[in-house]
Amino acid sequence: MDAKLFWENIKKVLSEQGKTFVWLYEQAGVSVQGMKNRIYKNIIPSVDDTLKLLSVLGVTIEDFYEV
Repeated sequence: MDAKLFWENIKKVLSEQGKTFVWLYEQAGVSVQGMKNRIYKNIIPSVDDTLKLLSVLGVTIEDFYEV
């Protein structure tokens, strides 16, 4: 999965849950500015940060990649 599709999937899940990117980053305990930079630069977060984000969203890796 490329970075653009990764972030589009995150945005889709957030939209379905009525949440924002900032809410997600704060709940996951990751840097808001760091994540904004990754989106801007089309970079997928580290595996650890990805797992944190998906955990907060209540989405498994398998389900996320099928979105």
